Amino acid sequence: MALWPYSSHAFCPVSVSWQVLWQVRWVPPVRFTVANLLGAIVYVPAAVGVGYMVGYNFAEYLARFLMVGRRVEHVVLAVVLIGILAWSGWRFTRRGVTFRDRC
Repeated sequence: MALWPYSSHAFCPVSVSWQVLWQVRWVPPVRFTVANLLGAIVYVPAAVGVGYMVGYNFAEYLARFLMVGRRVEHVVLAVVLIGILAWSGWRFTRRGVTFRDRC
């Protein structure tokens, strides 16, 4: 017997969420609301606390990284644009197709 309705398909979060919703329909609304609130009370401060600790501890390193990124971004943009133009030109010359033929 299948674990969820679409077991022949690859793992899909949609099928898992339908399975969870199918099982939750038997939970009384008051119990579901209490469990949902308790989960939110535990999860939200934990997620916010971890984000705050990561941001507080790595802010100095992030500032250095952004400073280097600002210096390099124009060079990277130029290299990418030149690469795209070179690749496009190579494809057109390899096929023997000109811009005039394509319009």
